[in-house]
Amino acid sequence: MNRTETREWIVKILYEMSINDLSCHNVEKALDYHGIDGEDKENILEVVEGVKDNIEEIDEYIEKNSNVPLSIILLVDLAILRTSIYEFKISETIPTSVSINEAVEISKKFSNGQSYKFINGLLSSVEKQ
Repeated sequence: MNRTETREWIVKILYEMSINDLSCHNVEKALDYHGIDGEDKENILEVVEGVKDNIEEIDEYIEKNSNVPLSIILLVDLAILRTSIYEFKISETIPTSVSINEAVEISKKFSNGQSYKFINGLLSSVEKQ
């Protein structure tokens, strides 16, 4: 699985967690069901746990850099934003430009037609902090 596919799975899981309050045990079962194991599974679970553990700090970045309340941001966009902010602000494992570009591309794939502009603008603002 390449890094883009890993990010897509992370976004899907974070989105599902925001709707159904999934535990990490259930996430592991879902990944097993889809045949995702080994290093791919570990990478996905590491980021999902990292986002969960740092959700307040991540959401603070979003709130400070958004002109709309967190409560009205589309849940899929929120999952994309949280993944990217975790990557380049919290874990610092991915170069900022790569993470933002991936977030924009995932948004084009999973969200509505204009969300990528919002995501790009917000993440660019977070980057400058």
